Amino acid sequence: MTAEQETIKDIPLYISKSNVSTEMNKTGAWRFVRPGYDEKTAPCSNACPAGEDIARIEMLAGRGMFLAAWETILRENPFPAICGRVCFHPCERACNRGEMDDAIAVHNLERFIGDLAIRDAYALPHPFYGDESEAQKRAESGKRIAIAGSGPAGLSAAYFLTRLGHTCDIFEADSEPGGVLRWGIPWYRLPEDILKNEISRILDMGVTIYCNRPFDQTSLRETEGRYDAVFMGCGYGQPFSLKIPGGAYALDGLKFLHNIRDGGPDCVQGNVAVIGGGNTAIDVVRSLARMGSKPVLVYRRRQQDMPAFAHEVTMALEEGAELRELLSPIRISPIDGGFELTLQKMKIADMESETGRARVVPDGDRTETLRVDQVFTAIGADVSENWYLPPRHQDGLMTFSHTAFATRDLPTVFGGDLATPVKSATDAIASGKQAAMILDINPAKKYSKQIK
Repeated sequence: MTAEQETIKDIPLYISKSNVSTEMNKTGAWRFVRPGYDEKTAPCSNACPAGEDIARIEMLAGRGMFLAAWETILRENPFPAICGRVCFHPCERACNRGEMDDAIAVHNLERFIGDLAIRDAYALPHPFYGDESEAQKRAESGKRIAIAGSGPAGLSAAYFLTRLGHTCDIFEADSEPGGVLRWGIPWYRLPEDILKNEISRILDMGVTIYCNRPFDQTSLRETEGRYDAVFMGCGYGQPFSLKIPGGAYALDGLKFLHNIRDGGPDCVQGNVAVIGGGNTAIDVVRSLARMGSKPVLVYRRRQQDMPAFAHEVTMALEEGAELRELLSPIRISPIDGGFELTLQKMKIADMESETGRARVVPDGDRTETLRVDQVFTAIGADVSENWYLPPRHQDGLMTFSHTAFATRDLPTVFGGDLATPVKSATDAIASGKQAAMILDINPAKKYSKQIK
């Protein structure tokens, strides 16, 4: 109301009118019309692999109700402090607010809430689902699940299975739990105390983790009769090696990251080449830069074609790393205490229709050399045992978005890197949650006639 409009009578009266004819304007019936509302999933939640109710989390946080916001996250994701640091936050790319100015920094908000929960020692809500206590549900369930691997997928599966009333035992090949969260992500991205606190929440729920216990075929046979089902979340732990002359001189980037988290190695100095374009290569480059070396990232395609998350690549370049594009290594030769890396120049042939990435081919005989003090590779990894993978074209195999379910005598769900198309911590968490739901309802019993 302006200064000239002193009373309500001064406000203009607006009357609805029809743009067609008065016969279409059923004025008398308008009093009974009410707006209709369609329940839709917010774009940010739809983009979140873990399926968090992001709009509700933001609303609660905006009101200062941080405990309620934390509990809301935990309904879908047991690791807010971890994901707030390492998730590639696709929710922000889908955020409606980005159409106006900038997307809401959901990952920063999640990190803040997760850290606050650790600082103030928030307790898990009891009960979480329904009105029964978890102990009562676990006693009534009587199901015992064996979980291979204590990475994000295995820990997530244990969390949700325990919430649903089942007992879980995790078998971990390494000396400490966490999988790629502990050994594959540098400390500056995921501090030790944050990881320890988030995992301890799983242990406090009654989950048992057996470290230094690799899950092999003997272990699988031993589970029969002792467990009702198995979740395979072993991950990709066998790195690929360079199949070129002198490839043995290159050090494995994944092992390098593992050694850093394990208290070593000695600082690497000088000029260092890192071959690869994925997230592991970026973590190696950024770790080397923090040691005082001068890392050079060598990638056979273009920067925009790199499978690493774009914001991680940007941060690596801002921290001093150099990127050499369209170069593929063909030889590593030791020379004067260092190495000479011979690189084949590549050129773009065309674009891949499915991914939009450039397909590259050698640019004739054109090469260049790079003198470095050390060479690291981070060109991907595979399973250490082929039987970890879900069976191919087998009757009774049910595939889902993040898992594969083999309807054997001992029901087995494959998840994490073994089944998810996107290799990220958040997708692995989603895989573990989906596995928990599958094992809880055991669709093999319900649909056995159709499956067989």
